[in-house]
Amino acid sequence: QNKNNIIYELVDDDGNDGEYNIHNEDNIVNSNYIPPERDIMRLDELTEIDVFKMTFDSEENGERFYNSYAKVKGFSIRRDQLYKDKNNMVISRSWVCSKEGYRQSKYLEVEERKREPKQLTRVGCHACFHIKYNQSTSKYEVNKFFKDHNHSIIGPLGVKFLCSYRNFISADKAQGYVMHRIGMRTSHIMDFAAQQVGGYENVGFIQKDMYNHFGTKHKAQVVNGDAKGALAYLCGKAEQYPMFYYKYDVDEEN
Repeated sequence: QNKNNIIYELVDDDGNDGEYNIHNEDNIVNSNYIPPERDIMRLDELTEIDVFKMTFDSEENGERFYNSYAKVKGFSIRRDQLYKDKNNMVISRSWVCSKEGYRQSKYLEVEERKREPKQLTRVGCHACFHIKYNQSTSKYEVNKFFKDHNHSIIGPLGVKFLCSYRNFISADKAQGYVMHRIGMRTSHIMDFAAQQVGGYENVGFIQKDMYNHFGTKHKAQVVNGDAKGALAYLCGKAEQYPMFYYKYDVDEEN
């Protein structure tokens, strides 16, 4: 690799407002490195030529870049194809716009549907980002990048509500679940979370994420509760009637 090639080091701090550092590969860069002003570019100013010059030390860094780029541009991404070698090392990875492809026809042609179908979200968008491992440089290089979308891009106020950028952390889950168990409605819990951080746009998740979490916890309790309840009933019958007999087995999941 030519030493004049440029490596783009992504600054993943949201406080930097989508900026990243450009430096020569011979430079030593650490967390305290502050590049000259002329060496700082914004993600929303990147051209296709700039992107194709990029190299990454790992697949994760490639994903961090494209996710940050998508956040600045106003769209959400999802992982696509992944290829590994015989040593289980990732040799290529691609990401696409969340609106890539179309919903399969089998989900659209359900007979005797009990619920209204969900809103169509995939519109065949071709925006994508693909990196491939170069053994000679030990770097991941960009070998495919398509930036154009066939749909409108969400504004900066709505980008925090896209799937790629919502983050329902453990502390929020624990706090919400405690409030849910004492009888608070989910909408009221969401209002409380918004008041804590100064608005819904700063919460980091949406009400649907909270509903899903509570539903998952409830299902787990029902599964365990049904089994314990049945055994307690049978045990009570055995104590009440000496001739009553029951037997059960458990698997590896108890």
